Amino acid sequence: MANGELAKRLCPGYTASHTRPLSGGTGLGGPNDIARDNDGVFYICEQEANGEPPFVSIRDDNGTVLARWTIRHAHGLWVDTHGDIYLGLTTSHSVDKYVRVN
Repeated sequence: MANGELAKRLCPGYTASHTRPLSGGTGLGGPNDIARDNDGVFYICEQEANGEPPFVSIRDDNGTVLARWTIRHAHGLWVDTHGDIYLGLTTSHSVDKYVRVN
């Protein structure tokens, strides 16, 4: 079954319109959450993978890494209208906030 057909079956009203890998060969770890802002920038919460620590990565629509840094283990990401990033931390039962400074 093609990705678009699976999306239609599982999520009525939605279709897969973007099936190329976002990682672009740049070493994306195990993603567990993603957000996209109005400018088309992706914010990705990455789990530990292949001996690497967890990261947050910020990527453009082509998968180019704009920023990437290590984080504590998180499972959940949200970006507000100011560009501040919130991470839900599983092991410490808390939230980390990264404030946009530009």
